[in-house]
Amino acid sequence: SIYANEAVNQGGAIFNRGQAEIREATSISSNTAKTGGGIYNSEGGQLVINTASQIFANAATGNGLLEGRGGGIANFGGLVTITDAYIGFNTSLNEGGGLYSEGNAWLTNVNIEQNQATNANRGKGGGIYVRSGFMILISGCRVAGNTAVVQNGGNGICLHPAGFLDALSPPNDITDAITNDPTP
Repeated sequence: SIYANEAVNQGGAIFNRGQAEIREATSISSNTAKTGGGIYNSEGGQLVINTASQIFANAATGNGLLEGRGGGIANFGGLVTITDAYIGFNTSLNEGGGLYSEGNAWLTNVNIEQNQATNANRGKGGGIYVRSGFMILISGCRVAGNTAVVQNGGNGICLHPAGFLDALSPPNDITDAITNDPTP
């Protein structure tokens, strides 16, 4: 477990610039940072999360221009592959309560539940915010019970015009709203 850490800027528990693998039921919880409360995956970083790992109760607390994004995970220009994992009860002040991405991300059998984006002006994508790059929910993903404070800000998933989302395959269970960013 990686528990209750605080970073001044990015990656409360993990800051990845190279290659990182989180596996075998690893728990990343109760960490805080300005961006990427649990994990920050930097440009060029390759992050793999699998085997019943849990990213929960982390917080992205910054209120600057590029801060407060990705309560659980912030992906800024890297590649994220998540399989058989849980992302829940994370909070971002701004975009992406559970997961914020400006890179590419592939998700399989991932539950994204009870995450929040809380800022009245920029709290969008309670579960996932896709700023740019590809977000592919391959199969078996569940997006439910997430909250975005901005009206029409995508409780489940919010998609910026520069991002691409493929999540509508029938094997996925998306009960929260999927919206285009109302104020990109």
